[in-house]
Amino acid sequence: MMHSALQRAWARARAGAPTAAVCAAGVWLGACGGAGHTGATQGGPAPSPSLREEGAKVFGTGTVPAPAPGTGGGATANAPAAGPANWAIAIASFRGDGNEKAAGIALARMRVEGGLPDAYAQRRGPSSVIVYGRYNGPDDPRAKADLSRIQGMQIGGMTPYLQAFLAPPPEAQVAVRSDYDLRKARQLFGKAAQYTLQVGWYGREDLARATEADLAEPRKAAEKAAATLRAEGELAFFYHGPNRSIVTIGIFDSTDFTAAPDPLTPPQQSPRLQETRLRHPLDLYNGAGYKVKTKTMRTGQLAPSMLVTVPKE
Repeated sequence: MMHSALQRAWARARAGAPTAAVCAAGVWLGACGGAGHTGATQGGPAPSPSLREEGAKVFGTGTVPAPAPGTGGGATANAPAAGPANWAIAIASFRGDGNEKAAGIALARMRVEGGLPDAYAQRRGPSSVIVYGRYNGPDDPRAKADLSRIQGMQIGGMTPYLQAFLAPPPEAQVAVRSDYDLRKARQLFGKAAQYTLQVGWYGREDLARATEADLAEPRKAAEKAAATLRAEGELAFFYHGPNRSIVTIGIFDSTDFTAAPDPLTPPQQSPRLQETRLRHPLDLYNGAGYKVKTKTMRTGQLAPSMLVTVPKE
């Protein structure tokens, strides 16, 4: 939960910079690595060719069984020059139309009201990210000390930067780290790690029974996607289930989501969860959007990103 002053700054930033994607309304609540999505066709979802570009922006250009390694958050005009001290603590990420303007507005407030006068904005792939510091790597003592201090900062009785994390250089070869595994989330974030937002999954739905060899490349693609999103300033994770691998963003708890008493009433979502879904409105299959259909729908709809449970181990 964010301090009210910062929350208002985020709202003003978003008002001045609407995102290109529309936030999907429905939320599916289930377990990570499950057998399938509600409403998906039995033979697996059919990716929409027109949405492959959207998938490429998020996860790279690959498709299974031969997925590409991802975009890697290539160097941009606003990225620091290549060098060892380019790791930074990621605090907030903005995507979509006008993301640079939105980040600038939020950064100005963060410097004055948010207790981080040395924070700065950085271009990372398709995102504008508010970051802090420059470090040699994840084992840099300064990085560990600053991250711990920032995560523990209290503003108005709140801890708005609890989910800040050390992001790899945007221009570097994307590497997969063990702490990107969703099974580590409860260890890293404690009781706050109840839910996470699924934004993509990889698998071989074209096969009746996929073998370990068949799943090797989808698993690698999911890991690479999570690493790419980390470099772009998103707190991303991967999780390998028995039949597929998922990619998720963010950590949420019971204060972020309240189920409605009946299926016709939308659930209550926190501003932080809504923000994350605005940045990532779809759940992509092998890097492309796909449609789902239920008995109450006349036509299929693009599968939205969905809240799933963080595994206990």
